[in-house]
Amino acid sequence: MLDLFLFIFILLPFIHLLHELGHIIFARLFRVQHTKIVLGAGPKWFQFTILGTKIQWNTYYMVGGYSTNEQNGTLSPWKQALISLGGPLFNVLAVICSIPFITASNVNMMTAFIFFNGWIGLTNLIPFKIGHKCSDGWIILSCIKEEFQNWWKRRK
Repeated sequence: MLDLFLFIFILLPFIHLLHELGHIIFARLFRVQHTKIVLGAGPKWFQFTILGTKIQWNTYYMVGGYSTNEQNGTLSPWKQALISLGGPLFNVLAVICSIPFITASNVNMMTAFIFFNGWIGLTNLIPFKIGHKCSDGWIILSCIKEEFQNWWKRRK
């Protein structure tokens, strides 16, 4: 029972935070200045700013998250694609880095951490769009398509 509690209220939000942090770090590499991470759903619980990034915790902080970034001007499609790739990449890196730390005493939590990180990282790479919400895979594919169309126009 304690493992389930720890997984839902500690591990899930941490995994979502890792994912969104991946997006923010890549955005910062491209000098995007207005970045924000929102964890959860429901009413805002609290908010703070760290290293120029606003972090907002909502009441149901364990049910997902998203990040936003605003740039004065436009980013190239390649930069947008790399920012979208940052989240899944951080999840995959978390899987790789955590494997050596599996022990007999923490096998359940580490296994859950590894599988959920892998699941979040890989499913976010699947291109899909629901309403106005797009997966990371959708954004990456759209950026590649836009870059290819630009290349094709310049070629003619």
